[in-house]
Amino acid sequence: MMRAALFAVGALAFSGAAPAAAYVEAMYPLQQVINESEVIAEGVLEKVDKENMTAVMRVDKSLKGKCHYTHIRMNFGGGQAWHPQAIRKHLVVGAPAIIFYNAGRQSQCYLNRFFFQLYGDANAPPDKAWWNYTHIEIRMNRTFNGTVAELSESLGKILSGRGKAPAPSAKIPPMSPEALKALPAHGEPVDEATLPAAFLKAGAPRKVDPKTMNAVFAPHEQGFIRHWLVLSPIPLGQPAFDHSENSQKPLLDKEWFPQPLEAKPRETEKVTIDGTELFWESMETEQILSFTGEASLHIAVVYVVAESDASDLTILAGSDDSLRLILNGKEIHRAYAGRGVTPDQDRVPNVSLKKGVNALQAWVINGGGPSGLCLRFVDKAGQPVKGLRVSRSPTPDL
Repeated sequence: MMRAALFAVGALAFSGAAPAAAYVEAMYPLQQVINESEVIAEGVLEKVDKENMTAVMRVDKSLKGKCHYTHIRMNFGGGQAWHPQAIRKHLVVGAPAIIFYNAGRQSQCYLNRFFFQLYGDANAPPDKAWWNYTHIEIRMNRTFNGTVAELSESLGKILSGRGKAPAPSAKIPPMSPEALKALPAHGEPVDEATLPAAFLKAGAPRKVDPKTMNAVFAPHEQGFIRHWLVLSPIPLGQPAFDHSENSQKPLLDKEWFPQPLEAKPRETEKVTIDGTELFWESMETEQILSFTGEASLHIAVVYVVAESDASDLTILAGSDDSLRLILNGKEIHRAYAGRGVTPDQDRVPNVSLKKGVNALQAWVINGGGPSGLCLRFVDKAGQPVKGLRVSRSPTPDL
């Protein structure tokens, strides 16, 4: 049976709804995925119903073992949190896919550069069986990073003894909802150099249009900041689950990289922490910025552009979980909390902005489950501050 670390299996009862399952957090070699799979098969998505969130994969070829199915019927309606919406874009008729599964029908499926988890019913007749989706494996891009065709070619060489499985790479950041949204769907034009960092091969340079990098954006009509730079998650371990000040103060006080409070990163810049390269990547949201990675510290940066000096402003912020805010190199707020993110949980009064560019950082510690951040500036009347714009560059095009 495949190990619980990969498929979160145990005493599972298949009752039509997929059981809750955890992300793959550890580095997981492709060779181990192969070894723990009874069957590996490839095919294409033959039918897609996005309204009902279902798809059917036609199985064309068994790469390992003998596939029990001519078609894999997939139900995406019951996935975790943001995961059904994230995969919706990538459910495209004609898209190639590869499925790995064991005797208990715990499986991983590879589609358009990412793995996602499915659970089937081994007792159901093959022509009646449905496989239930749980989530996208946000860190298994470290297991393999490339197209379905490239994975198929690699598997062919490995299984025939003509090649070795690539080692996983710790340098690749995990996937986020924003990265999956920016990833071109099957059939759309792809420029490898402009893919989100989560889908770049390890060490490959990422190209960013300077006009996009230095662009200036308006906040949401309610004032929520929508455009951020986000650093790859910093692993924290067990202390992230204890939301007390005693446990988390050292994590928020630590200088994870040189002079963090004065940092003014740009998109695609890298930071090395504990021997691992982390990337600053652009993200966009309407209101709540979603983070991926449990037991982690997430650092988000935005450059707030003010038309003139402004004082007596208030920041309204929400976070999951603990939060630290830093404005122009000085800490202005800290909250120790275990909570789900909702708008305006914290009120930070007496905030001043200088005319021009102001650097704002948000540090969020996440324990378990999904995580996020939302933030906006309001005036004395509680209305969104007029004349504010934001950029992901310390030198925006004004």
